[in-house]
Amino acid sequence: MGPALLEQTEGLDLDLVKQGLENLELAGEHTPKVPVGKTLDESIRIVDIDPLSMDLPLAITQLSAQIAEHSIKVPKEARVVVEQLTRWAGNPKRSTVGEVMDGVSALLLAEGLGSTAANGLKQTTGPVEWADGRFTVTVAMVFRPVLVELVARWMLAEAQASVFCRLGSDISLDRVHMSVAYAAGHLLSTAPQIRSLIMAYFRMHVPVCIAEQALVAANADATTNVLVVVWRLLRRLPEALGVESWGWEAPLVMLMGPQHEDLVRLLACEVLCMVKTMSDHGRAQLLATRPIDAAIQARTLAWLAHGEQLAAQTAETQMHDQNRANYDASVWQTEGAHAWISEQQLSGCVASVGGVLLHAHGSAPVTDNELVVTPMVARNIHAMALATSRSEPVLLQGPAGSGKTSLVEWVARRTGNELMTVHVSGNMDAKVLLGNYVTTQRAGDFEWRAGLLTTAVTQGSWVLIENVDLAPADVVQTLQPLIESHTLFVASRGQSIRAHERFRLFATLSTDTRTAGRGG
Repeated sequence: MGPALLEQTEGLDLDLVKQGLENLELAGEHTPKVPVGKTLDESIRIVDIDPLSMDLPLAITQLSAQIAEHSIKVPKEARVVVEQLTRWAGNPKRSTVGEVMDGVSALLLAEGLGSTAANGLKQTTGPVEWADGRFTVTVAMVFRPVLVELVARWMLAEAQASVFCRLGSDISLDRVHMSVAYAAGHLLSTAPQIRSLIMAYFRMHVPVCIAEQALVAANADATTNVLVVVWRLLRRLPEALGVESWGWEAPLVMLMGPQHEDLVRLLACEVLCMVKTMSDHGRAQLLATRPIDAAIQARTLAWLAHGEQLAAQTAETQMHDQNRANYDASVWQTEGAHAWISEQQLSGCVASVGGVLLHAHGSAPVTDNELVVTPMVARNIHAMALATSRSEPVLLQGPAGSGKTSLVEWVARRTGNELMTVHVSGNMDAKVLLGNYVTTQRAGDFEWRAGLLTTAVTQGSWVLIENVDLAPADVVQTLQPLIESHTLFVASRGQSIRAHERFRLFATLSTDTRTAGRGG
């Protein structure tokens, strides 16, 4: 993410904060600013796309065309579903749109169920290759505007009967869990908007660490498959290490035992290094205790170092090409087109905010008349929702009273997120945000009391920093790593806290220096 373009303000230099905040201008209707909408390319702006107006029959036809054109192998578990969707596209009925969405949701999991779906590492003398997940990625790219809704359907109480069973009546939940991990590993590089949904799925539905599935795999190849999926998941979703019920170390240490093949032991070592955040020196020491064939180690580590980067770059290129094709084919509709999907058909954990589908958390009813939605306000809501979906911090700047605070409050209520507000002043101490040791009723005893920011980062609340331009240097230094790496450092406790996947950071800055210090 490039640096935001902010106006120069008097006083403290905010360069540390500016580097990480997504700029959002708020202005009057007659003083338009540079459009903030992200682009598909120079001629297509996502702000023009309405996910609820996506042409579902045409999207299914487009998916079939992409599969044929690029010779993409359809997993055997998905063939019946693809045939059913194709028949529906030929004679679409609005009464069955929900079932169609369930079918497409199931397609995202199909490739991960295959016996060779994740098998990208071979103990051969040839080059190491990665099963590229082309089917999963293609489905996600064609249906990208509603991808959040498709993933949310995995979490429904009735998902076993409505989604998973579409891939076969004998599909176990353990296989489904591994397929979710497989899909996440392929999609998160270009679809960060599903991050919090994937984490919610793991926290709610997967009580045992997925690495343990490698211990009960049928053979060495199956064990390798599981470890590759786990390795890639942790690369894309390090937050998975924070799932409270998962114990990572025990199964990995067992897989590093001498009874396993070299490739299995090497992959288990690599995953354990990620789990324990080992340095290069620590990793080298660990590998030294587990003698592994040099040729296997060289090929595998080369793939781990370079293959992932290539896969991510390829996915990015494919995404832009697919975006162009979907838009040109009118698969993605603009606002005002006849809607195929209504808001009432969305899952309970999804909300449509300014034309962006967001992960919601039991939101309270919000009516449109709580916010006067002018064209400029609508664009600002869309821009903020888009940045929020990507877990990016947002800076709202504009004159006092232009609605900066109200906009954040409205989106928080719309998505059911708790919003904590901090009013900054020049004499604020960073301890207010981080926390401090306080005395207890017992003389001489102290206990740690977390500050507002530490609590929000840990629990996944939203935080609004009012008048960030007034923040003293130590507060800015506290925010910097949180903005840059989603990590909060609490120096007094020697802690490094990875932000919860639902945590979001917002800040306001008044462009009217005469009224700076007042909310709005």
